[in-house]
Amino acid sequence: MILDPEQRRRLFGDPSARLGFALVTLVALAALVGPWLVGDPNASHFGLPRRPSGAPPGPSLAHPLGLDPLYRDVLARLLHGGRISLSIATGATALASVLGVGLGLLAGYYHGTRRRLVDDAVMRLVDVALAFPYLILITAIGVALDRADALTIALILGLTSWTGIARVVRAKALAVKRQDYVAASRALGATSGRIVLSHLLPTVAPVVLVIGSQAIGQMILAEAVLSYLTVGIDPPSASWGRMLHEAEG
Repeated sequence: MILDPEQRRRLFGDPSARLGFALVTLVALAALVGPWLVGDPNASHFGLPRRPSGAPPGPSLAHPLGLDPLYRDVLARLLHGGRISLSIATGATALASVLGVGLGLLAGYYHGTRRRLVDDAVMRLVDVALAFPYLILITAIGVALDRADALTIALILGLTSWTGIARVVRAKALAVKRQDYVAASRALGATSGRIVLSHLLPTVAPVVLVIGSQAIGQMILAEAVLSYLTVGIDPPSASWGRMLHEAEG
């Protein structure tokens, strides 16, 4: 279990925690279920009249949030864009977590041993990656690729976001590796793989869970930035960032 009964009681006993959990659940449900309840996000309704100001039709019963400049339903695009953003963020976070945990555990376990070159190589790679401003880096990659789908964006974000996780996991693994029970396990003949899987990995799992929950929000923002700069999801696919870009006028 990630949280014991006492931790769950304290977490869900906090009103602000319950409110935050409810809001996150609502957004996730809207992104997952909402697209089934609305129409085609790419359908244009050119038969509807413009407003007196010349702007596209405003909110109505048929289109609660109105239409965009191409006469597409804003609510439908908002919900479909949420599903795309949530899918990309979840996939990218999972990829970054797997890479960060794996490399961080290797670096921490081999630190100070005859195979310390593994630790040195991983940490120098982390240092080089962290030397680049994150948003500039992913934007440059997006521009280089020119056109991208959801899978490509998820790979870009995941492959450039594991460094922070690796650094935290390495620090945690270094602390756990020095514990007496790990030394006793090694003295009893446990292999390196068994020590990593049985002792190090369960200890770092709660930390990775916290980092991953924060990373999902950061991934959604990063995907929106790419789409806003027109180097993210290709049109006409709905995306929150591209919706902002298209509505800028």
